[in-house]
This record gives sequence, C-alpha cells and structure tokens, in this order.
Amino acid sequence: MREIQRVYRLRPMPDVSPAAGRAKRAAENMKENMGLFVPLLLAAVVGHGDAKLLVAGAWTFFVARVVYLVGAQYLRTLVWCVGIFGMGLLIASLAGA
Repeated sequence: MREIQRVYRLRPMPDVSPAAGRAKRAAENMKENMGLFVPLLLAAVVGHGDAKLLVAGAWTFFVARVVYLVGAQYLRTLVWCVGIFGMGLLIASLAGA
C-alpha cells in the first residue's frame, strides 16, 4: 500500500457539503429509477397502452422525481412511492391495451 501511495500520492478526499452529498445521492437514485422507468415507458408506447394511464403514469413519475430531487427531506420515502405508483400506472396501461 505504501508503494501505491508513493507512486500516486493519494490524498484524502475533501469533505463534501451536505447539499453536494444529497445531490449526488439523488442523482444516483435517479439513474437507478430510470433503469426501470424508461423500459416501462417504451413498452407502454410501443405496445399501444391506454393513453390516459400512460400519460398519467409518466407525469406522476416525473413530478415525483422533481420533488424527490428538490429534497423534501421528510417526505422522500412517500415521494419515492408515488414515483413507483407512476410506474405501476404504466404497467396498468399495458394491461389495458
């Protein structure tokens, strides 16, 4: 390990402010959720899902993610569940097709 430190001169990472840490965690959470949302949305659009449920689900997810990103600290779990509900509406739009 000392050899690596000598070669690369590893320095401790600076402390991150709470706002920067929150933004990083929110961005990582958004990437994880997009991995679920985008395929569901594409499947609902390509599968000609029920248009009203599709739009309602997409908007519900979008608004929930914006509120989550803003950082409603005490409501994050509830807002996350609302986003999941939006994805559920996308699944329901496929079931109704």
